[in-house]
Formats: sequence, C-alpha cells, structure tokens
Amino acid sequence: MAYIGIENVSFKYPQSNDFALKNVNLSFEKGSVNLVLGKSASGKSTLLSLLCKEIAPNGELTGDINISGAKVSFVHQNTETSLVCDKVFSELAFPLENMGCSREKISLKIAETACFFNIEDLFERNVSELSGGQKRIVALASAMVCEPDLLVIDEPVSCLDPLSAENFISALIKINKELGVTIILSEHISNGIVPHCDTVSFMENGKIICTADTQNATREICKSGYSDFMPFYVRINEMFSLGKDVPLSVKDAKINFEKKFSSENITVNKIVENEKIEKIDKKKTALTVKDIYFAYSKNQPFVLKSCDYSACFGKVNAILGCNGSGKSTLLKIIASVLKSIHGKVKIHGKVALMPQNPLDLFCEEKISKELSDCDKDLIEKFEVEKIFDSHPYDISGGEARMVALVKVLSQKPDILLLDEPTAGCDIQNKKKQQQILRELADNGVCVVLVSHDMEFVSEVSDSVSLIFNGEIVETLPKRDFFSSVSYYTTDAYKISRSVFENSVTQDDVEYLLKRNGVL
Repeated sequence: MAYIGIENVSFKYPQSNDFALKNVNLSFEKGSVNLVLGKSASGKSTLLSLLCKEIAPNGELTGDINISGAKVSFVHQNTETSLVCDKVFSELAFPLENMGCSREKISLKIAETACFFNIEDLFERNVSELSGGQKRIVALASAMVCEPDLLVIDEPVSCLDPLSAENFISALIKINKELGVTIILSEHISNGIVPHCDTVSFMENGKIICTADTQNATREICKSGYSDFMPFYVRINEMFSLGKDVPLSVKDAKINFEKKFSSENITVNKIVENEKIEKIDKKKTALTVKDIYFAYSKNQPFVLKSCDYSACFGKVNAILGCNGSGKSTLLKIIASVLKSIHGKVKIHGKVALMPQNPLDLFCEEKISKELSDCDKDLIEKFEVEKIFDSHPYDISGGEARMVALVKVLSQKPDILLLDEPTAGCDIQNKKKQQQILRELADNGVCVVLVSHDMEFVSEVSDSVSLIFNGEIVETLPKRDFFSSVSYYTTDAYKISRSVFENSVTQDDVEYLLKRNGVL
C-alpha cells in the first residue's frame, strides 16, 4: 500500500456546477518528492488542499484519501494565507503554542528552525514588512516547526527571484534528504525542482493526464502536446532533437546544444538591434523618482536609499532584483501607497497598481460583482466569465491574477504598475499578458513591472533595470541586460551563450539557427 493514496477522488465547490477534480487516482511513496504540474484552474491547488484536513475546502467530495496517519503541514500558494501573526518570532511560536508545547520546547524548536532556514535576522521584523520571498521562507519555517511527516506546498517558488528560488528548492531537498519528510508540491512550470523529483504528474481540467517517474513523465508530457509546461531546457531539447534522453537541468541541455551546434560552424552569432536606451525626453517622461529614501520603521534599515528611476511612455520597463531589494516598495511609493522619507516622485498621468497579492483588490463574494463595472472586452480576452459565480477565495492563483488585471486595466491608466503579474499563471495566461502589455505600450502607456519570471521579462520588456541594496544600479535594453549577467538571465541564454552572443529568448535561438542554415 502506498504511503499517500488518492483513489477515485472527485470534488465540487459549493457555488460551482462543474467538478474541480474528476476521478483522480494518485499514489506517493514515503520519503519521496512529488511534483504536480498543470494549467491554472486544472485542480492542482484543490487536490493538494484536500490532503490537509485543517484547510480542506468545503464542497462535495467523493472517493478516498489515505495519508497513513501522517502529520501534514501545508504552505499556501498565497503566502499571506499561511501567515497569521504580526512578528516573525510569533509566527513560528504560534503552531507550537496551539500544540500545547512548553515554553522551553518552543524556544528550542524556534532556535533550531531559525538556524536551519537562516532567518535569525528576521525575528524582530513585522511580517507585513517582509518581501514576498522572505514571507515564503518564513511560511516554510512555520510549517516545519511542527515536525510534519508530509509537507504539501502549492507553488513553492512563486514570487521568488532566481537565487532565492534555488535556495528555497535546496531547503526543500535538505528537508527531504535529512529529515525524510515526504514532499508533494505543485507548479505551472517545473523549473529547477524537476531533477530532485521522484514522480511528476500532469493535470488538466480536473483529471490526471499522466503520472510516472520524472524521466518518463517528462517525455510523456512533451509527447502529449504540453511541452510549454516544461522548462526551456526541456523544450529546446525536444524542439531541436538535441539528445535521446530528456535533459533535467540547464547543464545537460547546454552540453547537448553545444554538441549539436558547434560554434565553429556558426557565422552569424549575434542579433543586431538598433534600439538603445533613449536619452530621457521630458515630453515622453511618465515618471521620475529622485533620491528616494524609505524604511518601514525607525529601527529598521533603509529599504530604498538614494534611489533614482525614470520611465517613459510607450515602453515596457522591467525591474529585477533579489527578494527584499526594494522592488515592491518602489512600486508602492510611485503609486502613493507608501510615502518616502526623503526624495521626490513626479508622475505625469493616471497611475494604477496591481499588487503582488491580487486578493488585496477583492471585496465582493462573487467574481461577477468584482467585475460588474469593468471593461467587457478585457473580461472576454482573459476568459474570466467562466468563474463569474465563484468566490474570489475559491479560484486558482492564476485566475485571481487575471481577475485583478482586468480590474486594474479597466481603470485605463497612463502608467501601469505590475507587481509579479505572472505569479501563479500558466503559459497561456502569460502569453495573453504579453500581448496586452505590448499593445498598451504601443498605444503610449508606460508599463513598469516587477518580476522574477526571466522568460516573461525577456519576451515583453523594452528595458530592464536591476535594483540592489535599495538602489537602481543599471538600466539596459533587455537583450543587452540578459546577455551581460549570469544569474538574472534566461535559460535560452545560459544554454546557447557559447554558440550565440546575445540570444536571450527561444525566438532568438531559432532565428540565429535559421540564419546559419541549420534549421
């Protein structure tokens, strides 16, 4: 008998006519790491939440779920849902207090957990002041302080920068290898977790399309026409038939690419562009930030310091940086949600902000009421009519982000600020966003987005800025930026850079291969 068994499980939410899960059968072995992939609203979050009785949704459930008496901890896709206390220390103490642990045991477990996750420096911080990445690691630490047998995580690296995502995944693997904890997690794109997984399952429309060991499942997902849900290093291998086995890392795909396309046979190795960062034309300037300083309290260090930033109308401008570097704070200051301690912000036009947590924009009990005054063309374009009867807390993270985007865009802003717009979104929704953002920029709107999605930024942006230690350290045209860095770049560039000089997207790689007559 499997350690975790899901047999013939179907589930329907109270206000829905359709089943979110349809006759799902899955099993997971003790001590394994298991990944569930799929589109937004495919049923991933619903399936995972049913494994934990304390947070399982209300609705019509049939079938059997057997967890073999395992103690379960759950980390929500929306981290705000997992965090309930004001202070980080209290957040870790809270579940232990509910278990009736002594003060001595609480102190010991908190100290041990803090060391394990390297979060001692966050203890005195207010949870509300933490970055999205910091909240994510605190939520994980809070889940692990209870010593679970089964750890369930919905979208574990959502809103994490590349290095933080890598560190988070390393923490998960450490939990699995050193503590023997069984892990079940969901994602839209498998990214860096795939090499560490024992099984991969793919869901669509509430059903399991395939489930197998990682190598076989990856191949089957590609063959079934869902390669877009695989990371770029898998897609590029399948696209160009680089190797017999599906690569499970950038390194493997890079080796295969270099073997297939030798730099010696390449004559055109660079995409030539005329675009450069234009000298700021005051008539085109949408916003200017000058010498901004900001701290969340007198006792805390500056999140932003001597920060300068400008953006023009008719451009998509991306801001990258590590978690806690000040990206979201900068957007909130531009949108007048926060007030700087020092410095000036000049805005030329109407501003709208989509926050990192889309639920912050919702106040009604049905999506139809949330969107009653919104642009009907946008509603149709983002295909949100199908969830009109749903409660905002019953829809997927990707669906919530699409609804929030409809609400924000319906304001018809001159300056659009987006904080992690693709978090929780599948590839189809990302493409919709890409199209709409480009259309907005072409029509003169200034778009400023904060994101950790390198692939999305490389496709949609005109310029990219890097923020570090509260300051903007560089702004470059997107292709110049991504071909100048090693970590904050795309898989396409990592894989092809020894052959091509500045190919940062899949389209770039295809274009240069065609120019060289090898496609």
